[in-house]
Amino acid sequence: MVRDRIARKTLTATFSMGVDLQQVFAMTGWLESHRDVLESCGIPVTVITEAELRKMSSLVTPGQVLALVTMPHESMEAVT
Repeated sequence: MVRDRIARKTLTATFSMGVDLQQVFAMTGWLESHRDVLESCGIPVTVITEAELRKMSSLVTPGQVLALVTMPHESMEAVT
């Protein structure tokens, strides 16, 4: 599935960029397919239902996973 490949690429890129990934919330099927990536980094994972994911996401049709990350604080000079 295209979404699974995108999620795997995004998760892998997140690790390689040094983003502070705090926790992953995932549905059982997604977690089983991506357990290898998650286990290698030691990030806490919480299994959630589709109904719980819909409540957590602002998307109309959320995927099967949601990641909680710490946003970096950058000055305006760094952005421009």
